[in-house]
Amino acid sequence: MVMSRGYLPISNLVYQWRATITIKADAITVRAIMESFVKDANVKVRLRSICERDRNDWEKWLPIELIYFISQTESLSIKREV
Repeated sequence: MVMSRGYLPISNLVYQWRATITIKADAITVRAIMESFVKDANVKVRLRSICERDRNDWEKWLPIELIYFISQTESLSIKREV
């Protein structure tokens, strides 16, 4: 491995570039999922019914509803973090 003054080896630069691309692609995917989620008519109805009550149950509802929404979307799958 050849290193010049103050420069990272090429292998490190390639890894950092790939990591950046992956993070950006993941961010784009998450944003698209969330935009679809908040625009979904069924989600809006259920959230509205939660908000109309005197309780703040949306914190419990949101992760469950989001998992269900994603599981119903073709080409996406959910794996539980261990």
